[in-house]
Amino acid sequence: MEGTSLDGQIGLCQKKIHELGLAGEIEVYKEAGVSGEDIDQPEMNRLREDIQKKSITHIVCTHPDRLSRNLVDKLLVCKEIDQNDVELWFVDTEYKDTPEGQLFFNMQSAIAQYELSMNEPLPLALTLRSGSFLPSELRNSHVSKGFPSILDRSDRKAISIPK
Repeated sequence: MEGTSLDGQIGLCQKKIHELGLAGEIEVYKEAGVSGEDIDQPEMNRLREDIQKKSITHIVCTHPDRLSRNLVDKLLVCKEIDQNDVELWFVDTEYKDTPEGQLFFNMQSAIAQYELSMNEPLPLALTLRSGSFLPSELRNSHVSKGFPSILDRSDRKAISIPK
């Protein structure tokens, strides 16, 4: 799905809906220009409310990391989906509601969260510079000569951030 526009992803979902033989009104939930890292977004909140109201029977999403890139958030949403008897389908991966299917889904979700953390050293750098960080945020960091540093994984160099 990498590089696929939002409209392209919607088209893929509509194609999947047709392949599944689902009929009825289609509601599109899209967070344009927003990261899937944070669950607290207007369209995600609306989707979750509609799940609770039982006004949806099926959810079709391009890929599990489009639902959320945070493992805990994704598991929470999936629990809400399951508790409200909503069927979850993905365009580019098979999702089976079996112990093995859950294991594979959770592994994919953990990998997506890991990849996200590996590709975002700059926000942590800005947090470190401001001095407002929690010790847990330093898990991939070290202190050298009194300056916090983070490993820039893209080219394997350390970035020092003077205070």
